[in-house]
Amino acid sequence: MLVFVVFCNCLLAILNCYLAFRLWKIYRFLVKVTKTLTKVEGRTHYILKRVPVGIINRQLQTYQLRQRYQELTRKLQQLQKIVRLVNLGFRLWRRFS
Repeated sequence: MLVFVVFCNCLLAILNCYLAFRLWKIYRFLVKVTKTLTKVEGRTHYILKRVPVGIINRQLQTYQLRQRYQELTRKLQQLQKIVRLVNLGFRLWRRFS
C-alpha cells in the first residue's frame, strides 16, 4: 500500500511539473504577444495620426485636378467648335469656288 501511495505521489508530482512547464511556455508566449501588440499599437498610432493631413492634401489635389479637367473640357469644346467652323468654311469655299 505504501508503494502505491508513493507511486501516486510521484506520478502527481511529474504531472504537476509538466503542467507548470506548459503554463510557463504559455506565459512566455503571451509575453511575446503582448510586446508585439504594444509595438504594433505604437506604430499604428504613429501612422494614423498623420492620416488626416494626407486625406486633406489628397482632397485638395483631387479638387484641383477636377477644376483643371473642367477647364480642359471647356477648351476642348471650344477647339471642336473652331475646327467645325473651319471645316464648314472650307466646304463652303470649295462649293462656291
